[in-house]
Amino acid sequence: MSKILKKYSPSQIFVYSGVSKVNIFMQLIKYGFHRLIGTRFVETNVNNYRMKLDFKTLGLSKVLYIYGTREIPDTYIAKTEIKPGMVVADIGANIGYYSLIEALAVGETGHVYAFEPDPRNIQLLRDNIALNKMDDRVTVYEQAVSDKKERKTFQLGTRSNVSSFVDRPDVVGAVEVDCIALHEFEHIEEVDMLRMDAEGYECKIIEGVMPYLRSNKKPFKIMLEVHPKEYNDTDLNFKQNLKELFEIGFTVSHVVANKPHRSVYADLGYRPVISYSETRHIRDVYHNISHTDVLNLCDGKVRSIVIVRV
Repeated sequence: MSKILKKYSPSQIFVYSGVSKVNIFMQLIKYGFHRLIGTRFVETNVNNYRMKLDFKTLGLSKVLYIYGTREIPDTYIAKTEIKPGMVVADIGANIGYYSLIEALAVGETGHVYAFEPDPRNIQLLRDNIALNKMDDRVTVYEQAVSDKKERKTFQLGTRSNVSSFVDRPDVVGAVEVDCIALHEFEHIEEVDMLRMDAEGYECKIIEGVMPYLRSNKKPFKIMLEVHPKEYNDTDLNFKQNLKELFEIGFTVSHVVANKPHRSVYADLGYRPVISYSETRHIRDVYHNISHTDVLNLCDGKVRSIVIVRV
């Protein structure tokens, strides 16, 4: 609890769009109690499902317990973009936050293929799928996604939601993991959408799916978090990835950006269609950003993006 109070001012802690201040206060008290008595695992309501959380492993559990949601604009977009019957590849599934959103959205006729390489997350991911009786809708792959099939060293971050193949300063260990390229994935022809959070490695994941996307012109959606600090002009060139996707018919559907960049978007003629508050952050959602503008903005003024081919 003290760490939360140090990180955020009282006025920030209780600002979370769609979550009542009373509920936040009660969850903070309960979280402090669980920490005091040494509770490791707890079940709670997250969005409109149940999740088992792990207070010992640093990652998503604390914020999900206190607020019952996270990344509100991305959550909103996922629910908007995913339709019944769709098949989603969830890359970087972590403990199942988005996998469960996707499983509920695709319904009984759809499916989710969840990829997660961090061994600290695997059992909790499986537990959360089982807890919500979604075993028939979600298939878990204990492997990573890359641009080719290989075995590779995966760096474990201090928090289980920031592990990556990209070099990081906050590494607590490493494991060898199997990787697959999506164009070789046995179910790729079923997939309608990719959702990924790969801490910079999204560039390689996109490279791995490009052969399929070039040869198959089906409608397709890609939703991802952007990590400009990890990019470069050689092996992790996100702008080049976007250019190649635009060349084969993709356009920008949604962009999420932090409020400090609102004036930059305004100067380009864009206004947020909706904004959300998350503690000290205000995040704006924009629609239909031009190709040229998004290529210039993704150097640090885009938090996440959805591109689609219809």
